[in-house]
Amino acid sequence: MKYFFEDKIKNIPICVELVEKYPLIKNELLNYIDTPEAFYQPKKTDDKSILENNIWKDSENFQTYWKSTPFSIYNGDYIDMYCSKEVQDIAYLYKDRARKACPVLNSIVKDLEQEGILANSFISRILPGTIIPPHYGRTDKWLRVHLGIICDPECKITIGSESKAWEEGKLLSFIDGPPMEHSVRHNGVIERVIFSIDLSREYVRKMIN
Repeated sequence: MKYFFEDKIKNIPICVELVEKYPLIKNELLNYIDTPEAFYQPKKTDDKSILENNIWKDSENFQTYWKSTPFSIYNGDYIDMYCSKEVQDIAYLYKDRARKACPVLNSIVKDLEQEGILANSFISRILPGTIIPPHYGRTDKWLRVHLGIICDPECKITIGSESKAWEEGKLLSFIDGPPMEHSVRHNGVIERVIFSIDLSREYVRKMIN
C-alpha cells in the first residue's frame, strides 16, 4: 500500500510554485508566526466547543506543544462540521490576519481556493518532545500536502509501516482522511514548522493522468 504521494504531485503547478517560492514563503511565514497575534489564545468562555474542541489550544490528545493557525476556508474538516459559529468566526479572523501578513503565500492559494480545488490550509508548529498520537481527518476527499519550513530530521510522521521526516523547501503528501491513521513524534532539538494545504483528489487525478 502506498502511504506518501509527493512523487506523484511534484509537477502539479501549485506544488511547483510552493517549492520555487520557498525562500519568500519561509521569510514571510516565520515573520508572521513570531508575532503574538499568530496563534489563538482562548479567552474565558461558556462555549463548550471552544473549551473542549478548540484546535489551537494545547490539546490533551497532543503531548507537549502543537499549534496551528488557519490560512484558508474549511471544507469537510472539523471546524466547519462540528464547531460553533463563534469558533468558526474566530478561525476566519485568524485566516484573514495570516493572509494579509503572507502576500506571497496568499497569491499562491487564493485562486484554487475560489475554484473549490484547495481548502483546509494552515500553518503548523510543534516543539521537540511533542507526540501526536494516531488519528485521521474527517474526509478522504482531499490530498494533504505539506511544505517543510523549519525541519528536524528526528521529527517524523508515521503512516502504516512507513515513517518520513519533513525537509525544508520540500513537499510531503498523504491522505488525511480514513482509513489510514497518521501520527507524529518529535525526537529532535529544533521546532518543526510546516505549511499545509488540502487539494481535491479529483483535481489531483486529472493533473497527474
